[in-house]
Amino acid sequence: MIRNIFRLGALLMLIITIASCEKVIKLDLQAANRQVVIEGTLANTQTPVVRISMSKTFEESNDFVGLTGATVAIKVNNGNTYGLTPTAAGVYETNAFTGMPDSSYSLTITVNGQTFTSTSIMPKSVTLDTITINEVGFGNNKNKTVYPSYKDPFGKGNSYRLINYINGKQEKFIYVQNDELTDGRTVTRPLINRDNNIKSGDLVTTQLLCIDQPVYTYWFSLSESSTGENQSATPANPVSNIEGGALGYFSAYAVSQKTIVVP
Repeated sequence: MIRNIFRLGALLMLIITIASCEKVIKLDLQAANRQVVIEGTLANTQTPVVRISMSKTFEESNDFVGLTGATVAIKVNNGNTYGLTPTAAGVYETNAFTGMPDSSYSLTITVNGQTFTSTSIMPKSVTLDTITINEVGFGNNKNKTVYPSYKDPFGKGNSYRLINYINGKQEKFIYVQNDELTDGRTVTRPLINRDNNIKSGDLVTTQLLCIDQPVYTYWFSLSESSTGENQSATPANPVSNIEGGALGYFSAYAVSQKTIVVP
């Protein structure tokens, strides 16, 4: 009995000693060097838009703060070069042309004494045939989910990005697909919405973007990093298709879309 009491007392003393050694540890989050961030898009239904900003620290907001004073130009593989002019702080546009499938586009940006380049090839357009709404889940935990359907052309190498808009607001989730396992087949895959915010009566628009391989790699790596599926200890920047040390991407894509009212 006395031995048990002695052991209990020793254990209590050990706990008190450990507790007394606790202290607040402040993490030193090292701020990475700021880099230029470029988001350039060009579609068969849209004139070019290039957004330029600077990367931010962990503590800063995600609000877009544009970088002014840049020189921006896009050269088409037919030899024509078009300058983009600022329409807002950090936003550069031109209404001189829209994209054409099977064409190559080269972007050149000079800003703050640095030059950045990128080339993107617009693939042939693939038609988004239908979108349907099905419920996914079990019991009372069923989510209304968008199912797009399209026919992948024969010949591997086709890559896609899909974007959902709910009542005009773009979903934050990243959906990318390729034809590694679906070459030449009809593809119908659910676009899982983890927010479960699709309701009856909503207007849903789904866009199918045909993108080239480097742009697919960018969005796929961004998706893997944001969801933690790459099992990396630290998040990594997505694989950019821009040369010169900038973050971001330049994408020439062909787009098809469908709209449905959620039943």
